[in-house]
Amino acid sequence: DNFWFGSIDNGVCKFDGNSYSYFTTKDGLAYNQVQDIQEDKNGNILLGGFYGEGSSATGIYVGVLNQDGVIKDEQFHDIPLDIINQNKSERAQEKNEKKESK
Repeated sequence: DNFWFGSIDNGVCKFDGNSYSYFTTKDGLAYNQVQDIQEDKNGNILLGGFYGEGSSATGIYVGVLNQDGVIKDEQFHDIPLDIINQNKSERAQEKNEKKESK
């Protein structure tokens, strides 16, 4: 059995029980930030993450790898601007509430 690990900026890592293999943008991944990993019933590895500049996500992507780390498919979905702005506003409000409670 393989174990797969995502990272904030180093792509995805596969551990086969003996050694580690890394897959990054150098190997064809669209982004090195991987927040979610799932395996489908066919053994494909589904990767999920956000894309955008800096800390501002403007969309999500889904990558599909086979067990050898070969990219089979990638899809990109933009996040509507009103949702992005709402999220930023909520995060700012949470930050202010934490400051006020101290």
